[in-house]
Amino acid sequence: MTILAAGQGLRGLANRGMRSVAEIEAQENATAEQIEAAREAQKMQMYSTGAGIGASYGVKGAMEAAKTTKDAVNSANTLIEGGTIGSSGGGLTFQPTGGELLTGVEAKAGIDSAAISADVGATVKQGVEAAKLAKETGEVVKGVEAVTTATEGVGAASAAAGSSGTMATLSTIAAPVAIGLGVAFLLNKLFG
Repeated sequence: MTILAAGQGLRGLANRGMRSVAEIEAQENATAEQIEAAREAQKMQMYSTGAGIGASYGVKGAMEAAKTTKDAVNSANTLIEGGTIGSSGGGLTFQPTGGELLTGVEAKAGIDSAAISADVGATVKQGVEAAKLAKETGEVVKGVEAVTTATEGVGAASAAAGSSGTMATLSTIAAPVAIGLGVAFLLNKLFG
């Protein structure tokens, strides 16, 4: 064996060794990438879980606001005469008996008119009852509460409708989602 052959043999041995080292390094890099991908997946899963928990809480709040709106509108409908109150897009609507659906400022004016009509009717009725009672017993009955009941009912319905509009619903859902994401972020930082 000549020196050239020995050098070529050593060079081949060095190349095989370098190839083995390169393969081992490639495996280590692949393993490191898999570990990093698993960490990122775990973080995203934590964010997803936090957002899901927040969204479920927020949706529950939005559903409660919608139920409150429905109840307030139904209650206001029992207090007025001459039409039906509804809600749409965070505002009240009013369907006068035999008329077309009113929205916005026109609906508010129609509702106010129906509430005033109901108040006047209730006031006259209570005034007659108060006069009979005063005549029979000598006492004076206050009818102030009856005069304002319909107006207060409409005000409650209007406030409730405002709490169930699109932006109100989004804000009801967004706050708990943001809190859930914040908690998930902190947990990722603490235990990641």
